[in-house]
Amino acid sequence: MKKLLVFAALIACGPPATPSSIVDRWELDSVEGTQGGKIPATKVMQLGLDADGGVKFVSCLDPVYEGTTLFTCHEQQVCATGTYAFTTSVLSITQTGRSDVHSGTVTFTPGGMSLSGEFFGPSYKALNFKQLTALSTDCSQLP
Repeated sequence: MKKLLVFAALIACGPPATPSSIVDRWELDSVEGTQGGKIPATKVMQLGLDADGGVKFVSCLDPVYEGTTLFTCHEQQVCATGTYAFTTSVLSITQTGRSDVHSGTVTFTPGGMSLSGEFFGPSYKALNFKQLTALSTDCSQLP
């Protein structure tokens, strides 16, 4: 019995599972620039991708770099909604009330997903997201 408990504890502490679906809650964990380098991110963006094609955003309108070690937000985040499409490996998101579409190629990683392409703009090679239990509710609603 003791060996079984130790084995179960080792399994629970193993590496995070690789997601198999885009439908989940995601938080931006780091950004990779086109010039190289990976910088941790906090309080910049969360996405809630629902099975019906709806998306909820919790986002910073003016994220900033703190030196070369952190991409973060010092202001109140905003909440918004929209729609998304996911075909093969491309995620395309449109915010409600806007006509521009942000797209990128998705690669699932242990415990997260990486979104490459110009989703955030031409300066970013990849956005790395980790899975979340729930989106933050500490945000002001966009009209």
